Amino acid sequence: MKTILTVIVIIYSISFSQIAVAQNSDTIKIQGDKSNLVLIKSKWGWGFGLGINQFNYENNMKKWLGNHGGPNFQGMITYKEWFILLGFRPWTVNPQKKLSFGVDTLDEFADLNPIKTEMAIGYKVYVLPDLFLTPYFGYVNSSFTVVNEDELKKKYSISSASGLTIGGYVNYVFLYSVLDEYSIRLGYNTNIIDFQNVHPSLGKNYWAWEIGLIATGVFSSIKEIPN
Repeated sequence: MKTILTVIVIIYSISFSQIAVAQNSDTIKIQGDKSNLVLIKSKWGWGFGLGINQFNYENNMKKWLGNHGGPNFQGMITYKEWFILLGFRPWTVNPQKKLSFGVDTLDEFADLNPIKTEMAIGYKVYVLPDLFLTPYFGYVNSSFTVVNEDELKKKYSISSASGLTIGGYVNYVFLYSVLDEYSIRLGYNTNIIDFQNVHPSLGKNYWAWEIGLIATGVFSSIKEIPN
């Protein structure tokens, strides 16, 4: 009940009083007729990104899988200007040519999920008040799952491949408040990964570009100041 009342007081205070604080301040005074509260911004925060990728492979990998698009889902934990991100990039494609894995041959009728997951660390650098860069580097894994094995009446065991990802985003902030901001972004990454671990005929590495949106914010707490 105390939490609910605090939220109501905050909403009331914001609606009917002035917030005397700069956007980048760590404390925000909320002055109302019946309350005197301070909103304290934490150094820790959160983020969620959503985008569309275009993956571009080396020749041998391209001949088998083909260049393709796909979505990107990201979650982030931030500390000041640093961030740790977890990314998930799923999609479904049909192979461009046949390839044998063990005793079974994967043909063009297979629905193949080349799922990419990543974990990376990066830093936020403001160029202008509404424009910032977020370079990052980390670990990327590419796994392969055939989703229509029952239809094909075959079972596939396809190895995954992992390596290093290096990339970054250019972000433009189009909406913000005292605790969060929303940006449109354009990204690029290079991935150093050996697909010969998946099949000896495949090549190495790929690169991707992305366009998307990201929301970030900071955690906060409320402190009441005695009148």
